[in-house]
Amino acid sequence: MRSWPTITKLRVVLDTNLVVSGLIFPESEPGNALTYAWAHCQILQSIETMDELAEVLRRQKFDRWIRLDTRLEAFVALSRICELVTELPSMSVCRDQRDDKFVELAIGGRATHIVTGDDDLLALGAFRGFEIVTARDFNSIR
Repeated sequence: MRSWPTITKLRVVLDTNLVVSGLIFPESEPGNALTYAWAHCQILQSIETMDELAEVLRRQKFDRWIRLDTRLEAFVALSRICELVTELPSMSVCRDQRDDKFVELAIGGRATHIVTGDDDLLALGAFRGFEIVTARDFNSIR
């Protein structure tokens, strides 16, 4: 009997800045990473990361690049396709404690990657079975 390879979908955490940058600049490295993750990966979110994303997307400073209604439509679409992870460990591992929520999500959601441009997260490198990579690195591994 033939043994077929198992295809495992990448389970990714996209930090808030990557999502916002990807929406504003779809042809950029973050835009390419967001597009790929949206189409081919399981995107993980928690209530805390979704709350942060919703708050950031409402900021007027982004109006010059992308309309508020377009940003909010993207938020709703993302919330429909993401896996909401509710059982999260409590961690304090990042230089910037505001970034711990992404590590907690990655652990609780059994992520394969955190995709970010944040130096405080990137400083952790590989951590507890997942990689923390830039959009450029993520785009090169897929």
